[in-house]
Amino acid sequence: MSRVKTCLATGLILAFIFSFVCLKPAYALNNPKQVLLLNSYSSGFKWTDDQVDGILETLQKSNVKPIVYIEYLDWKSFPYAEVLEKQYDLFKTKYQAIKFDLIITTDDAAMQFAIDYRDDLFNSAPIIFGSVNKEPAIKRMQGVDKITGVYENIDTEGTAELIRAVHE
Repeated sequence: MSRVKTCLATGLILAFIFSFVCLKPAYALNNPKQVLLLNSYSSGFKWTDDQVDGILETLQKSNVKPIVYIEYLDWKSFPYAEVLEKQYDLFKTKYQAIKFDLIITTDDAAMQFAIDYRDDLFNSAPIIFGSVNKEPAIKRMQGVDKITGVYENIDTEGTAELIRAVHE
């Protein structure tokens, strides 16, 4: 599944969940849903930008029209525990007054960060993930409630066939 398809699937899941959690329309207008979109990598990476664009487009088409906060862990450039600790400190201060209704994560590092700190930073909000490796994700989710999403589907066999066709 391509990253764009993964993004669209995540958006569909999001729209489905919002259709169940949205209260009366007048209440929803006065109390918009608060959504955190947490990305593993930085903006400028095509797959991250495509996912963000697809999710935002889906949310804008929904009846909910949430307030969306977008964050980037920049894990590709700075894959260090110390950086995540600084992110934790920043989010602890930045979002202390925000009660999130949903966390959307893209890729593995953001999913793990959301699982690790959801109760402390993000009001125990449900998590929807996209583009994560299936086997590690299943292990990460053991004992975790209110989490769902779309796994990354890597076509190893098809990629090998393409390489053989191009480079006999």
